[in-house]
Amino acid sequence: MLAAIKISSLKYFTFLLIVFIVSCSTNTSKTFVDSISFKDTLYKTHVFYFQNGDTTLEHDTIYFSPTDSAIDTSNFFYVACKEPCSNQDIYKIYFKRDKVIRLCDSMLQVLSPYKSKGSGSFYEEELTYEHLKEQAVANKMNEPVNVTELATLFEQRLNPLIINSATSDTPRYIITIRATIGTSKDILPSVMTTYNIKNRFGDTIFLSTGTIKEVPLKQPQ
Repeated sequence: MLAAIKISSLKYFTFLLIVFIVSCSTNTSKTFVDSISFKDTLYKTHVFYFQNGDTTLEHDTIYFSPTDSAIDTSNFFYVACKEPCSNQDIYKIYFKRDKVIRLCDSMLQVLSPYKSKGSGSFYEEELTYEHLKEQAVANKMNEPVNVTELATLFEQRLNPLIINSATSDTPRYIITIRATIGTSKDILPSVMTTYNIKNRFGDTIFLSTGTIKEVPLKQPQ
């Protein structure tokens, strides 16, 4: 936890999450060129200052993954948009049903032994994959059961078709930003992952947030 900061962890992460989402949704100063190589990885560092004089660093690792233009729009989808979400700003995120079903079957087989043991984190994962499979089988627009459900599919490297029906804008890559956030005193910095796209006007549009978690990382000497 960020012990050096004199605010609660919940408020701290809520603050960071709000700042991060707002910046991803509206910031046009972040430029990702269209001639991107999917092997490219970018690194950036941001510095936050708090009232008690503590300094918190955010180290961003940014990489890119391709979308899949071969997916047809008969598959189930999620919705993402740039605020205030007018018709011109709504994107549908389509995933292939058969790939999602195979993934869910595989993951449920791995996770099922933990359900009987009452392991909370694994139980939540199992519910997520059960719901994903249910929606894929029914081929319905997916209504997430938790805020990281869409991110689960991104993390499993299921490249979707992303399309704006009103403008025919089809972003060809997803921008993944993995932010490691902590102070020099932290034993366990926190990692937050977000998934974004760039629209045809160059705006970065937020799609989903992955799980915020603490990871054992060595601090630089």
